[in-house]
Amino acid sequence: MTLGELVESIHECDEGSTIFVEDVPVLAPSTRAVLVPEEREDETPEGMRYLLEVFIAWEVLDAWSGQRDGAEPDSAQKFEAVIWYAEHDAYLPEN
Repeated sequence: MTLGELVESIHECDEGSTIFVEDVPVLAPSTRAVLVPEEREDETPEGMRYLLEVFIAWEVLDAWSGQRDGAEPDSAQKFEAVIWYAEHDAYLPEN
């Protein structure tokens, strides 16, 4: 699965799961991603690194919409918001 696909379908994922991504310098929608269930959250898949828990990604997208009067983000906006949070530990600022 790619990170773009995972972010696009994030609300269908189990909230207790953790997102791991391919250990690359720059994340892109095509970056390989894996969901690890809550009961195996201490197991880092080989060649992968931690990104976020699914419930945090949900919160990030809810905050994005809340900051923009309930607008729904498109795929690129979802990806940008989730990656921004993962890299800065903060919500994506409004432009």
